[in-house]
Amino acid sequence: MTKELYKTGFTLAEILITLGIIGIVAAMTIPTIIANYKEKKLITLNKQAFSLVTQALNKIKADSNGFILTDVINPDGDINEVAANLAEYFKTSEINHTRYYIKYMTAIENSEGKNSTSYMYSPNLRLTNGMIIGINLTPGCYTEYTCNKFNNDGSVQEDNDGNPINNICKEFKCATLFVDVNGEKKPNQLGKDAFIITITKNEYSPACSIFGGCIEDIIKYNKLPDNVNDYEIGGDFIKNN
Repeated sequence: MTKELYKTGFTLAEILITLGIIGIVAAMTIPTIIANYKEKKLITLNKQAFSLVTQALNKIKADSNGFILTDVINPDGDINEVAANLAEYFKTSEINHTRYYIKYMTAIENSEGKNSTSYMYSPNLRLTNGMIIGINLTPGCYTEYTCNKFNNDGSVQEDNDGNPINNICKEFKCATLFVDVNGEKKPNQLGKDAFIITITKNEYSPACSIFGGCIEDIIKYNKLPDNVNDYEIGGDFIKNN
């Protein structure tokens, strides 16, 4: 008596169902994987950029007997000469005079109710690794100007009549370095791929604020800030809920 052999397999319906499940799982997980990869890449670039900038500034101090303000960084000097001096402390491919906009970490309301932005200072150093370092000088290491008072969500504080509340802002910085860790590549936003270093008469330090974030927090916590808001440059101001 012969034994019959049976071949087993999957039906077309079973295969389609399996592929459908795989597709659903992929659609749910791939965006998260990509987002995590992008964040880790930006964290690495931020750390590398901060290390590179601080090493250069420390070298300037060492070459100047502990002084940060020298002929290299002279707030009362010519900005183009300062850029050329700083280029000697970086692997710079060129000194560029092109500006481009960088978003604040949190949207800031301007006088027209639109989202205002900061910008990459000119001139700026274009490094061989893709970083861009903008330079801004403050003659006399002091500036005073009329500014608005802001709420934590970036909206302007108003009085009982609905008028903006003004304030006198005083800054004692001598120079500012605006660092974009991946050049003009997106997201071009403070707290993600850009940070600020302020230079005073005797020292330098990261500039930390609710609008600009803090590079030290990225390094300390190994993550990007949670309160970075995506918004369109020049778009209508959107308050946080």
